[in-house]
Amino acid sequence: MAQWDRALAFAEGSKGLAPQNAGAHIKTMSEQQSIAVSALREFRMYHVSMALQSCGLAPSRTALQNIICGLTVRVRAKGEAKEPGMRRIETLGVEGYEDKSPQELSGSMCQRVGLARAPCA
Repeated sequence: MAQWDRALAFAEGSKGLAPQNAGAHIKTMSEQQSIAVSALREFRMYHVSMALQSCGLAPSRTALQNIICGLTVRVRAKGEAKEPGMRRIETLGVEGYEDKSPQELSGSMCQRVGLARAPCA
């Protein structure tokens, strides 16, 4: 059993996770290989994000700039990217810190910024 298969099995058996109410997930390597390469690439590019344990924030950017950096890389204008970034800031309770650099944030605030960045990427 591949390592990610074990992780899926653990997640499926864990209590407290939100039940799956739509879509499907890939359980085996053969299921993944049956998906067209172009479809898999598109899915990974637009529908998969991750939040790193160490935050991985760019020290030269503000909290808001770190959150919207994935959107601006995808050719969205900064003005367009700011609105979804601000929604994430409000959702995770980081209002008032959007203009702070990572060095000015506590560890938990950096984690929140990292979590806010994942869905925007």
